[in-house]
Amino acid sequence: MKPYAIGQSKTRFNLVVTSNDEDSESESDSDQGEEPDARFAASSSFSIPENVTNAGSFGSFAAATRTSGTSSSQAANLYSPSSSPMPSFPINQSASTARLLAYNSQPPQSASVGSNLNSFGRPQSQSLNQDRGNSSARWSSTQAIATNEIAIASHAQPRSIALQSQAALMDKVRAKTASISSSVDSVNQDTNDFNPLLALDDIGSYFSAIFGFQEDVVKNTKDMLATLIRSRAASYFDASNNISSVAALHHNQVATSAIKQTSFSESRLSNYSTFISMPILSKKFGVEQTDSLAAGLVSLYNDYIYGKNSNYRRWCLSDLVRDPEVSYSVALRAWRRKFRSYSLFEKTKQMLLYFTITQESSNTRLMPELMWFIFKTAIEHLESNNVIPVPQKDYLYRIVKPIYDFHASQLYSKNEKGRFVRRENDHAQIIGYDDLNELFWDAETMDQIALKNGVKFLDLPTAKRWENLGEIDWKKSAKKTYYERRTFINHFIVNYSRLAAFLIGTFLFFLLTLLAPVVWNHRFGPASPYDSPHILTQLPDMPGALRATAFSIGGTVSIFITLVATLSEQFYVPITKRNLSIIYSRAAIVGTLFVLCAAPIAAIGYLYFAQSEDPNGSAIVGLSVAAVAINVIGFTVASFVPLQDFVRRKIYNQEFVGRLSKMTKVQSGTSKAFWLLLIIAKFIETYFVVFHPAIPALESIYAMDTRTCMNQDVFNMCLVLKWFTFAMLSCLLLVFYFLDTYVWWLLMEGVLQYGMSTFKIFKLWQWEKSFPHLPSKLVNRLVATSEMPPVGNYRTLNAQIWNTIMDNFKEDHLISEVQHEKLSFTEVIEESELSGSTFRREAPSLLKDGSQLSVFNVAMENNLGEFANRIFMDPEYLTMLSNGASKIKFFGADSEAERRLKYLEHTLDMNFPTPAPVKKMPTFGLLIPHYAEKIIFSFEELTTLSNGASITLLAYLRSLHKDEWDNLMEECRDLVPDDETPLKQALRDDQSFISTISVNNVDPNVAESIPQAIRLQVRLWASRRQQSLYRTVSGVFKYYEALELKYRIEYADELGNLEEDERARVVKRAVQEKFKLTISMQRYAEFTPEEKDNTKLLFDLFPSIIIVYPERVPQPDGTEKVFTRVIDGFCELDYNNEFIPKLNIELPGWPILGDGKGCNQSHGIYFTRGEFLQVLDANQDHYFEECMKVGSILKEFKVDAGDDPVGLVGLRENIFSAGIGAVADFSATTETTLVSLYQPTLHKLGMRLHYGHPDFWNLSYALPRGGVSKAQKGLHVNEDIYAGMMVMMRGGKNLHCEYTQVGKGKDLGLNSVMGYFSKLAMGMSEQVLSREQYRLGTALPFDRLLTFYFANPGFITSNVFAMLSLQMFTLFFVCISSLSNSLTACPIYDVLGDGTFNATQVELNPAPFGCAIFAPIYDWEKAIFDRYSVPVVFVILIPVMMHTAFERGIMSVLRYLRQLLSLSLLFSVFSTQVWARSFLNTATFGQARYISTGRSVEIARKTFSSLYSNYKEMSMAIGLALTCAVLYTSASTGSNVPPLFLSPFLYNPHQFRFEDFIQDYYAALQWFGTGSYRSSDPKEDSWLAFHKRHRTQYTGTRIDPNEKGIMKETRRRAWRSIIWLHEIAFPIIIALAALTIYGAGTAGGIRFSLYLAALSMLPIISNAIMLLLVFSITLVLGPFAAFAAKKDGIAPITIALLRIWSGVNLLVVLIGCWVLSDFTFKKSILGFLCFCMVQRLYVRFITLCLPREVETNSSNLAWWDGRWNRVKGFRVFVGPIREYFCKIIEMTAFAMDVFQAHIILLVMFPLTWIRYVDDFHSIMVLWIPVSKTEKSISDETRIKRRNRKAAALSAISTFIIVLVILLIPAWWVPTVLRTIQTHVKHNMWRWALGETSCNAKLSCPENQQCVYATFPQVWGDDYGVCYPIPSAIIYQTCGGNIADPALCDRALECFYPTNGTFDETGYCYPRTNDGVLGDVCITSNSTDYFNNVGTFDQCQDDLYCKATPNFPFVGYGYLGTCEKNETPFYVK
Repeated sequence: MKPYAIGQSKTRFNLVVTSNDEDSESESDSDQGEEPDARFAASSSFSIPENVTNAGSFGSFAAATRTSGTSSSQAANLYSPSSSPMPSFPINQSASTARLLAYNSQPPQSASVGSNLNSFGRPQSQSLNQDRGNSSARWSSTQAIATNEIAIASHAQPRSIALQSQAALMDKVRAKTASISSSVDSVNQDTNDFNPLLALDDIGSYFSAIFGFQEDVVKNTKDMLATLIRSRAASYFDASNNISSVAALHHNQVATSAIKQTSFSESRLSNYSTFISMPILSKKFGVEQTDSLAAGLVSLYNDYIYGKNSNYRRWCLSDLVRDPEVSYSVALRAWRRKFRSYSLFEKTKQMLLYFTITQESSNTRLMPELMWFIFKTAIEHLESNNVIPVPQKDYLYRIVKPIYDFHASQLYSKNEKGRFVRRENDHAQIIGYDDLNELFWDAETMDQIALKNGVKFLDLPTAKRWENLGEIDWKKSAKKTYYERRTFINHFIVNYSRLAAFLIGTFLFFLLTLLAPVVWNHRFGPASPYDSPHILTQLPDMPGALRATAFSIGGTVSIFITLVATLSEQFYVPITKRNLSIIYSRAAIVGTLFVLCAAPIAAIGYLYFAQSEDPNGSAIVGLSVAAVAINVIGFTVASFVPLQDFVRRKIYNQEFVGRLSKMTKVQSGTSKAFWLLLIIAKFIETYFVVFHPAIPALESIYAMDTRTCMNQDVFNMCLVLKWFTFAMLSCLLLVFYFLDTYVWWLLMEGVLQYGMSTFKIFKLWQWEKSFPHLPSKLVNRLVATSEMPPVGNYRTLNAQIWNTIMDNFKEDHLISEVQHEKLSFTEVIEESELSGSTFRREAPSLLKDGSQLSVFNVAMENNLGEFANRIFMDPEYLTMLSNGASKIKFFGADSEAERRLKYLEHTLDMNFPTPAPVKKMPTFGLLIPHYAEKIIFSFEELTTLSNGASITLLAYLRSLHKDEWDNLMEECRDLVPDDETPLKQALRDDQSFISTISVNNVDPNVAESIPQAIRLQVRLWASRRQQSLYRTVSGVFKYYEALELKYRIEYADELGNLEEDERARVVKRAVQEKFKLTISMQRYAEFTPEEKDNTKLLFDLFPSIIIVYPERVPQPDGTEKVFTRVIDGFCELDYNNEFIPKLNIELPGWPILGDGKGCNQSHGIYFTRGEFLQVLDANQDHYFEECMKVGSILKEFKVDAGDDPVGLVGLRENIFSAGIGAVADFSATTETTLVSLYQPTLHKLGMRLHYGHPDFWNLSYALPRGGVSKAQKGLHVNEDIYAGMMVMMRGGKNLHCEYTQVGKGKDLGLNSVMGYFSKLAMGMSEQVLSREQYRLGTALPFDRLLTFYFANPGFITSNVFAMLSLQMFTLFFVCISSLSNSLTACPIYDVLGDGTFNATQVELNPAPFGCAIFAPIYDWEKAIFDRYSVPVVFVILIPVMMHTAFERGIMSVLRYLRQLLSLSLLFSVFSTQVWARSFLNTATFGQARYISTGRSVEIARKTFSSLYSNYKEMSMAIGLALTCAVLYTSASTGSNVPPLFLSPFLYNPHQFRFEDFIQDYYAALQWFGTGSYRSSDPKEDSWLAFHKRHRTQYTGTRIDPNEKGIMKETRRRAWRSIIWLHEIAFPIIIALAALTIYGAGTAGGIRFSLYLAALSMLPIISNAIMLLLVFSITLVLGPFAAFAAKKDGIAPITIALLRIWSGVNLLVVLIGCWVLSDFTFKKSILGFLCFCMVQRLYVRFITLCLPREVETNSSNLAWWDGRWNRVKGFRVFVGPIREYFCKIIEMTAFAMDVFQAHIILLVMFPLTWIRYVDDFHSIMVLWIPVSKTEKSISDETRIKRRNRKAAALSAISTFIIVLVILLIPAWWVPTVLRTIQTHVKHNMWRWALGETSCNAKLSCPENQQCVYATFPQVWGDDYGVCYPIPSAIIYQTCGGNIADPALCDRALECFYPTNGTFDETGYCYPRTNDGVLGDVCITSNSTDYFNNVGTFDQCQDDLYCKATPNFPFVGYGYLGTCEKNETPFYVK
């Protein structure tokens, strides 16, 4: 038995099995006879242990005895207004303090409050402000100061004093608990009288005394628990059908016997979700309403602590806590006995203790099992005899703060000011939340928990553990449980090894099976391809055994991947004996299988190659059969068996994350069928579309005979390039294969959507017929009719609901007054009889067609309370539709009201749960994390013309929502007095009104005359149409209106007997009890005055919202404390007009340790109220009619007994930001596809996770498991999805509702959209490292793994593959173009019907020897381009188009045509690059972060410099490089390349307006020049700052506390283990490839490649030399120049000189590339591209060698002006050295950036001269004609615009000068260079090879001859090179001596070798096309490399040059003879 086993001195915990838990089965029988009252009394007595001394009060917790007889109604919600008095909490504070800390049920009243309450029961802003100003209703400043001083004094007292001060209170506590005990004993005489709410105050006081909890924490926790108990009680209590007794619910002995008699299963009580009432037990036990409170308590207790799905029970019964030698069943029986013995009072204690511990734990609550560990230790402390009083905040300081400090120390270090500074550890070196939490998953790690004195924690007696909990040495005890190493390839191999094995295996099956015959044909077939007439037409027969062997290699590779993945796991899990045993056990199994798979293949290879066995022999055939069989098995195992299933033991604890959520049979069948069909379709398509055209392309490359390549001077560069191209195409096929799978995933998702949308399509065409019947469905689907008396068909109530919806539409300005009248039911007032009815409001009597309006013929409904005896007329519009008037255009274009009504009508026919009545509905809360989102837009923001914009924000919104603006104007007219005629007139003309309210108006008096009410209405209208916090909050309170209406309808009979005021009060209290909104404002303490004013306005509108925020409070000792403040709209104001918080809770430190949002949610979650939580973003909206369905949504959490609990329920999102410009619409379409469409599909496939908001969370499931998100810094950037993975791994259900919708806004501008994409990509890059990906990837079944991958990381990685394929595709065709320049292309022949070639074509154009076949490559290019271009895009758009057509009508589909006209396809290329680059950058450098995008409308023009700095490294650099490559190759990817560098400008408003363009160019020049030498306040917006930010990605930064720096944050240095691979190894490969491509494609060969490499070093060397010279000058002259120019000194001169010098260097390089390329454009482009690749390698190498960047500008300034005395410390010696290398990089980068910027500007500049281009561009980008809206802009703005034009024109001259400078070389450089080329180029060879030039005037040395070039245009007409005189003559020689050269015969010319083997002889060969049969020739028909004029043919047209055996190689080829051409070899 282990030392911690039962009965030993060291026990883990004593909860499960105790000395009394000996038996199992007989306990129920023995307990049946015991009286329930006595049993309950015995188990529920409560007393203080005797050893607790009479120590007095608890500091500030002076307990006040509660007034006897407090009822349950008095235990009111802390936040809910109530008429009942609040219970006096046991807190020794003044009445003012009590009023501060209690939520005042009645706001301070004034004379006008009662008359100004709106529908929410909230006061209007005027009355509330008036009340706040009343001095009698708020604290005086003296009281506030005194209270704060008392609190600080009590918090600051020492522990000993605090203990002494508790003596008096301890006496009171003992007396009080004795009273409690006696009262409980009396209650136990009637178990049904126990009310848990009455015990919360005393339990809270007791816990504060013995645990040291903060009083406000206890207060909040009591209210939270009371709310939960009341919520559960409402769900369980049923007056007509009583539930089971309290005794049965809390499982005492009598109830147990009753349960057995009635066969009742306890699992029915394990989840709240059951909504059960138990009629079986109701016959045995009578129950009063108080029983429902106890039932609610027990239900909560089961969910959190005791029940089947409780995480605490799972933790306690795991091997971790229980003795492994005790079986689970025995431990479970002991567990049940233990907890059934607990009384309701004990359960109340434990519930309150758990919630109090978790709330005060702050960030520590993110570690759920750690919380259970602390809770368990606290329970043991309670049960021990060692309970003593402790000071206030003892738990915080002693237990929580050490854990917090330990975790914070992993991420941050403290500087001298006590602030946290980010450490540079990566995730693998950080012990994060998950690592610390998983310390309590494993028994071995728990046993290692030790105190600071070295004693093991579990060695302590249980009574001593609590007091020593704060002494744990967390630094020594905590260990990493998973290493998030930044090795992404390895992560993918481990996490998705089965996917990699499947895809790579099947890829090799295809490739090797099809390619093997090609290799066979050329390796073992004819000697050369020119001898075979069958090449590329038919493949020769290959032995089947060998082909099967090639097929088998795929299976071997698959199992090898699995083996690598298995062994690689040890890099990510702790290296322990147990883990290594598991890994090596798996590896042994997989390794054995790998050997079995590889052995037959190796044996076949040995027999065939080494032993030359017959491939058709029995041995090889038998082995091939075995190889295929074994490898198919190996492939199956590698692809479909999870890594975790190879052995039984698991690396991680399966109790917590190994219980995958179960799929229903429908989901399982759908998933398997879905992927089976997808894989089959993919294989068929892959074979015919990808591989079938690719094999001929591969064969054509494989068959190239590079012996004819002209560049073989040192080695055959064409041969190297050939195999590089072959490998490139093979890898490209693999990338396409991976990418193709994702394309099929999208297509099949669309197919599944088609099937799910069939009903939608039908409803779309039936809209006009079904819409008139919509009102008749409302009550039956939206109201709980079970609570209502039978009243027929509820027509009156339907009319009431419908009219409320229409009223809501009108309040939101969605419909006009006229539309409202025609859509509303008109009520009829009864006088006596129906015949005498009169109308309440006049309605038209006749329709246009003459038909009479119908009146409901219903009987009087007397049992509907306030709705009784009311009759309504049909709405006019519905009547018209019923009469067939379907063609009436009633709603406007893209009407939001019409869309919502269509959706409502459609969803009411869906199958969804019947809603629960409001009284029985569970409570739910809403949480909004807020950082810097806009609260309410100010009037100035809406009406001020921003810089760069041509339209105000309000005018733009008006143009987008014209009908809704007209409705607002209609409402505003009623607010203007009749005597204000100008304003009335302005309101009639909305354009005039926009001009009137503009702050730039020429007549400000008119603007000032606008009433504040109208200004406020305009602000709120605009805020409701943007993504503001006000929009979200106002939408949330639609729940209030919906629940109020539902309550009035469901309980109309009860409310009918009440007065109107009393009825409103009852409804208000009932509704406010059901939901509460909490906003967690991270920055509230740092708000600007404007933000705080907007917050107060929000409180005026919605005073019941709760705002939670953290605040730093400086302390006298220089440190600071952090507090959580809680405020609402009823808080008092202090003398600074600030809200006085209701709760002040001290925290262990700053709660936002992570990336913000996750920590912000965790910070505010315990201040929400309710059993369920809807977490929202501050950019969402709710709709009234959809809020009516909330009862049905909450019922989704109902599960049957034995089912897994529902963790969260997802809702459908409607993206309301669509249509606000092109970029916003693109973003909305993407979000609609991923959220509104694919989320239901993922739910059908059983793999929906949590993708953000607005999902509903089951808090009883989420809180005990860590909350609703994760929050580790950098790792959990995408915080939401981790909670979804938690639900899946811990066995919860994740549902999705399609019958309701919530509004969601997305980013609107280019920068915000790209920022959002970058944030998601960075988060996904970090997510790949996470343990959740590892655990799910290695455990999910194969079909679920595929869904999980492609729905999560597969989306990002597919973007990476897409951009990788684009780059590889372009590079591949660069290689092909280079080869085509070196090799002769073969002619193309047609194949006749009989299979023979066209003889005429063969005769006229015979195939020359050594030609290469390029046509199949271009055929493959066309096939791939057709496959992955436009058709796929349109197919993917079909589901979105269907979705839009259903909601907005057929015509709305034209929106996607508008997208296409807005060049959405180009935008998708750019966004794909942003996704990919952000992902890869984070993988390389880390630094993932949350990006706050703002989501505001972007209508202003962004500057060129801002766009260039944002996207240059992201997209523009690679876009320009690919453009150069496309210009060289003319590849089909040309259309996909320009968007990479043009898209940021293409979607920039007013980018092509001429005056703005010129002014922007002038600003760009300033941007390049500023920020380099200013001695103070260096500009962040400068080229230097941009360059430094980029450079610090590699070097990192360090802080210089003495000087102000240009950096705002420190960065860690890039990890060299990763950066050298990504930034050095890959660039080396690319640089070598570029040099090879250039050398193979030019005449110079490798020497030209060397020249280019040297040329790439020229700018760096030149800049280095000039920098040394300038440094010397500044060092001498700098101090003297400072006197002449005191501010800048010599700096401007040196900077200008060096910047010009860097530009000259780049110009020299451009000319050099031109010279090397013989002045041909395409080859010059290739040369410059290669130069960029090589120079990038040099710059990266220098950058990586630099030390860290210093956050100071002093070294930079000193370098320019020579005043190094400003540099402090040791840096004065090392600074110049570092700055020297920095300046080398800066000068090189500056020249390239200026060049690239001008290239981009030159591309765009011609567009600015097109007339009306700005209008067309504005329509494309903003989707409005701006020229029309400009009329509304004031004259003052026009004057400013004219001034801007005048200023812009002054910059034209500068632009033209630069343009001319760039174009001059094109005019004069070719002429000059061609004049001197013959005098220069021959010297290149002299310098490179040391050879001597010669011509008619320059003779060669003795024994040498002058050899002239064969192609004079290369080297010039007059020059040759001296070579040794040949010693032997082969064939006819020529040349010899320059004085007396040997001449050739007629029709022959002399060939002098100039490269290659440097033969000693010149040879005579035929001139062009003169060679006859048998004449000497050279086998290579070399190309004119510089002019590209065609081939230089030697033999006559009907002959070709055929090599003769043993003929020598003579430089350009082998000598041969002219022969007949009889073998054409390519077929078109």
